[in-house]
Amino acid sequence: VSLVFITPEKLAESTRVANILKRLRKNGQLARFIIDEAHCVSQWGHDFRSSYLKLKNLKAAFDNVPITALTATATPGIAQDVQAQLRMTETVFIKGGINRANLSYRVMKKSRSKIMNDILQLIKLMDTEVQGKASGIVYCVLRSARRRAAGRVIVATIAFGMGINKPDVRFVIHYGLSKTMEGYYQESGRAGRDGYPSLAVLFYDYQDKVKQDVMIRTNVTSRNLAAADQAEKKIDSLLSMVEYCENRSICRRKLIAKHFNIIDVPTCREDEGQEPCDICSSNASEAWELADQTAAARKVLEVVRAAQGGGLKKPLGLNTLKDICIGSKSKNLSAYPHLTVYSNCLRNAKICSAPLTGDLALTFLRRMVTQRWLHERCERMEQGNCVGYLEPGRNITGNFTAYVPQRKKPTEPQGSKRQRLSYYFDKQTVQSPSNGNQNDWSKPSTINPHINFGLETKLREALRALRETLREEHNLARAYTVFNENTVIGCIQRLPQSIKDLEGIPGLGAQRMKKYGERIVTRVADVLNDRWSASDHKTSVAMPSSSSSSAVEMTEEYEMLNGMDEATLREFAFDGG
Repeated sequence: VSLVFITPEKLAESTRVANILKRLRKNGQLARFIIDEAHCVSQWGHDFRSSYLKLKNLKAAFDNVPITALTATATPGIAQDVQAQLRMTETVFIKGGINRANLSYRVMKKSRSKIMNDILQLIKLMDTEVQGKASGIVYCVLRSARRRAAGRVIVATIAFGMGINKPDVRFVIHYGLSKTMEGYYQESGRAGRDGYPSLAVLFYDYQDKVKQDVMIRTNVTSRNLAAADQAEKKIDSLLSMVEYCENRSICRRKLIAKHFNIIDVPTCREDEGQEPCDICSSNASEAWELADQTAAARKVLEVVRAAQGGGLKKPLGLNTLKDICIGSKSKNLSAYPHLTVYSNCLRNAKICSAPLTGDLALTFLRRMVTQRWLHERCERMEQGNCVGYLEPGRNITGNFTAYVPQRKKPTEPQGSKRQRLSYYFDKQTVQSPSNGNQNDWSKPSTINPHINFGLETKLREALRALRETLREEHNLARAYTVFNENTVIGCIQRLPQSIKDLEGIPGLGAQRMKKYGERIVTRVADVLNDRWSASDHKTSVAMPSSSSSSAVEMTEEYEMLNGMDEATLREFAFDGG
């Protein structure tokens, strides 16, 4: 036996296991302890387990046996805490990259009345992309949400993707807000482990934050300082996720990297070999800066303090505060007569050259919450609904400043270069021909209006087949390292007839043009001149589809949807919870 797997619970509680380990050490057969998912050791980690904390006794019992701690989701602070808890000395830190270039990160507004249809449309679109059945995972935080989402499923634990060998997961959907950025990164990372382009979509509603806030603080009293401190840490993690979702300016993958204190990850625009996130594909992140909104933030705090001083029976919530600050004529404001002096107090504030009104004002106020300039005290009402009330936050000092990310200059989406998976999802329609109907094939292309959909499909198949051929010829592990789907889209749009025509097509730098350019131009010409047929080529699909699935009986509330059909989805009505 060269490797023994054991749970931390067994290691901590079994005298027999402890005696065996001591005997192995005495015989010189105990070379090392390897602790996987080491972030579980830290009480501030996103997945803390008390049994892991007992692993700190290893150093005392086996002081001369080295320890290796492994994790993919530890921030620098968590890593240091793990080192301290395990009593590791003379430690060598080895950091790998966290950037998943083949994932397209997206955040979508969550509508309770439409979310099931939105999920269904996404699955259909991914089925179209792989030309088969696309496998995916849908994560639900609450059991009630799981019941709504469940259909034809594989039930799996949160460890799905590590314990189950299924690399061809094409999409991961989060039905609601994740509790931590570390958890979201780990769960979304279960898509595309085969290296092919895949989607990570989070459906976001700010009310999910309010509900989770209430759950975190339930049964936590000020007397229990340790529990209260841990609750605050969890709230901080939750607010990091809210900030990620509310973001309208910064590349998603850049935000994820920043959370782990990694600064050298390029944006989707800076490296066109990466799958574009929703921010980059809409051109919103083309150029951004931190704008000083201190004056606006101070105005908001004046309103909140005035509300507290007025002894209101009905404290201010975010929506009411927004209505006051933008000068709304809502009848609901009649309950706050002494705050009319602050009406429209943000009239001179602007973000991205746009007045701070409506949804933009709400986004600004939510940023004040995520930065702890405002504190949102969340409570569950007798009717069962959760609400939040506002107070000045803990990060307010006499000379505090408030900076907000914003675009330097508004830009209109151009809808050209940075598309592919994002392109299909943004269209919100399934563009594939049904059952070979010639009328569908003759419709205009969704990418190039000068050709029909049939020719677009043929070009796509031909270029993907060429990509696979080149991968085999050059003995490469992943087809997308030859050229990615941005390149396929670009070629269909441009129909290159020479090497020079390839210039500027996403994913084709000088080296790739020199290496593959002639073959690409020839393949496009063959298709246009009807000299290419898919039947002559074994490989014509860029991403593998799932031909079957098997049920895995486990216990957590996480589901994998494997081509869920519309009829199944419609059987599950919302329970209003």
